[in-house]
Amino acid sequence: MSVGKNHLICGLLAVLILLTTVVGGSVRASTPYLGYTYDYFGRRVPSPQAYLPARVIRGSQLGVGDFRNPADLFVSDRDFLYIVDTGNNRIVCIDRDLNVVRVIDRLNNEGRADRFNRPRGMFVSDDGSIYVADTENSRVVQIDADGNVLSVIADPKSTEEGVIPEGFVFKPICVVVSPLGSRFVLAANVYDGIMEFDSEGVFRGFIGAPRVTPSAADVLWSRLATREQRERLALFLPANYRTLDIDDKGFLYATERNIIKRLSPNGINVLVEQGFFPPQGDLVEYQETPSDFVDILARPAGMYSVLDRTSGRVFTYDRRGNLLYVFGGLGHAVGTFVVPAAIEQWMGNMIVLDQQLNEIVVFEPTEYVQLIHRAIYHYSIGQTDLSVKAWRAVLERNANYDLAYSGIGRALLLADDYTQAMVNFRNGNDRNGYSEAFKELRKEVIAQNLGWVLTALIIVSVLVYLLVKWSASQSFVRLRETVFRPIARRLEFVWTKMPVSVRSTLNGLSYSVFVMFHPAEGFYALKHERRGNVASAFLLVALETGAYVFIRQYAGFLFNEVDISRFSALAEAARVVVPFILWCWVNWCLTTLLDGKGSMQDIVVSTAYALAPLVVVLVPATVLSNCLILEEAFLYQLVLTAGASWAGVLLLSGTLITHDYTFNKTILTSVLTVIGIGVVVFIGMLLYVVVSQVAVFVSDIYTEVTFRL
Repeated sequence: MSVGKNHLICGLLAVLILLTTVVGGSVRASTPYLGYTYDYFGRRVPSPQAYLPARVIRGSQLGVGDFRNPADLFVSDRDFLYIVDTGNNRIVCIDRDLNVVRVIDRLNNEGRADRFNRPRGMFVSDDGSIYVADTENSRVVQIDADGNVLSVIADPKSTEEGVIPEGFVFKPICVVVSPLGSRFVLAANVYDGIMEFDSEGVFRGFIGAPRVTPSAADVLWSRLATREQRERLALFLPANYRTLDIDDKGFLYATERNIIKRLSPNGINVLVEQGFFPPQGDLVEYQETPSDFVDILARPAGMYSVLDRTSGRVFTYDRRGNLLYVFGGLGHAVGTFVVPAAIEQWMGNMIVLDQQLNEIVVFEPTEYVQLIHRAIYHYSIGQTDLSVKAWRAVLERNANYDLAYSGIGRALLLADDYTQAMVNFRNGNDRNGYSEAFKELRKEVIAQNLGWVLTALIIVSVLVYLLVKWSASQSFVRLRETVFRPIARRLEFVWTKMPVSVRSTLNGLSYSVFVMFHPAEGFYALKHERRGNVASAFLLVALETGAYVFIRQYAGFLFNEVDISRFSALAEAARVVVPFILWCWVNWCLTTLLDGKGSMQDIVVSTAYALAPLVVVLVPATVLSNCLILEEAFLYQLVLTAGASWAGVLLLSGTLITHDYTFNKTILTSVLTVIGIGVVVFIGMLLYVVVSQVAVFVSDIYTEVTFRL
């Protein structure tokens, strides 16, 4: 009996382990990719999954035979899913329950039997008409649900000569129809943009032509090459569009490699790009090959999703160009793709077509992504309270989601709660929103305190006037003699008791003010009269370094690009000290060869004094940056540019006077010094790489020997 009981227990344990393995494997197999977004500093931040793979749809399951190289998907307003089965020259339509509604593989063209020839795109209008980009038949055909041909666009002609070149072969690959009946077509090997046809199928021209953007190397080579070489060069042709979609407002969404455009009816790109980075898929730091968007889907509330063939991922953005979430990937597991070709939204799910595996993967939304959509939708219709509630629920699931803070901030901004809006915008690194809230808060503060400020100014003005009048009276003279003069004598006594080296250093430090405003006399006195010394120069460098570290850490949020969480005062100080040392050393090496009259000490002192404007400019600029908004950024940049220019002029003046050069020789020496610094940095980096490789090699050998012993 005990033996049987033991067998029973072992059997139950085996079943439990098997179930656990199966369930665990199912979960792992259903999410073979990671969810993430990018933060303000370009770091990939993990996030909860947005969509999970639910099932796979194949032609054999539908009873219509296997798909062959399907190219496109379309979902009608009745939730019918149309599949462009390119290899089988047909269109398959299924309903919500995966029942086949119709298969269109034969056409009735005015009584003649007709067929598709490798169609690649389609669109279903509100009246039920089906528009098919019948690629190899060189036409766009409009049919009804029974396959009757209603109209055909083939061999388009233009009333203006030269718009369509001679010998043009019409190969449509994508078609969309506007609410007004205009038809927009993408054709293969067309670089002039999107072809527009009216409701009667008459060609009206091109819109949204991509720009030609040759690289700097291409332009330089075209200038240097001979005529024969230029003739052999490829033309600078713009990249043609890959895919096309249209939103409920009639705006066209088109992709050009990893570029997304939202085109108005007159062809102007009106896509908003206010996110941390342009909507371009993965950043180059995480993907060597740029994204290649093969399909785009316009979604409600201004959102849009793009399908990247390079990575197999789906990237979704909001109307401002913020990356909302990412899902998918390359591979053979369920939820990944080999050759992704098309994307659609069907019954609240996302579906992706894999052209090579001949299947459609259905992804179901998680609660996390539903909350994001809910927050965006409520905000778009003005329900800010519900939007904030949804965003707070998102933060409960992902505390690092910057867009949730930004969304809460925008809702609070509409509610005139500027202070809390600024707090949330700062948490979300949303500088545009922070600037808007700060602008309104600043107006409010000024309006509330303008009376007090004017009163204070009047009182101060009166006090200054009375003080000036009183300074001419006998009572002020007596006060000066009895109070201020003894204080001055005491200070003078303290000064005389200081060590000579300290007084010399402080005198040299104060002399920097004279040098800043009188460079010719100042630098001459530094060299020939020794008005400065190395100690005062080092103290100046310390002050300049401190001013730089101060602005890097405490500049206003709107203008501070530093990641404070990873801020290192030593690393920031090195940005001043290392260039200072390199400049002095390289300049000394060059001027020794170019008959310079200055010693190393002279170069160190003159360079330190030349950088003195950094102390004068950076600290006030830091204070100013905390009072400005983005529209006033030019004032901040003006102050920094003025300080840098001031220091640059002093550096040239110091080099000229220290080495007794002419102006032209000073410019030449300065340029060579900068080039020399670049060479030294390059050699230093090269040595660092070599030493690192040698260290790794030695470490590997040591590890191998240790294991063998």
